[in-house]
Amino acid sequence: VRDVSQVRVSPDGKRVAYCIADLVMTEDKSECVTQVYIADTSGSNIRQITYSENASSDPQWSPDGKWIAFTAFQSQSASDVFVARYPDMSGRLQVSTAGGEAPHWRKDGKEIYYRSNLRMMAVKVSEKGNAIELGNPEALFEVAVRNLTGRGTMSRRTAATCSMARSTC
Repeated sequence: VRDVSQVRVSPDGKRVAYCIADLVMTEDKSECVTQVYIADTSGSNIRQITYSENASSDPQWSPDGKWIAFTAFQSQSASDVFVARYPDMSGRLQVSTAGGEAPHWRKDGKEIYYRSNLRMMAVKVSEKGNAIELGNPEALFEVAVRNLTGRGTMSRRTAATCSMARSTC
């Protein structure tokens, strides 16, 4: 059984990043493992870009379309946010330092926001040629919303509010 979710159109409208969840069954357990894929909006050139043993999700294009931030689960309960250069996925960097998920880029690409437990975090992003440098994570505020599994959730509205509040116009 395959399930497609979290479809994100690239800033230029030519590609989509999305997740496919596959059911993995062994003698010991059965689970859904999600990985991130990219394809042209025509449906051609489909390519898997994450290969985490557990799962990867939450693909987010940078505003210039050169980078993709995503969540990768290091275990069943621990995840971190990563960023990699598109299209070759080189220069992969870990954004979060104490767990994280649900990344969102600031509209000018100079920060990545994510949630770590129930805290909204921000990491400054500086472009250096074909690479980026990441600052240290900074806690912005506590997020009080919880979903049914007890894990905190960050809505697009929360991320947009955070982005607007820290944006320098």
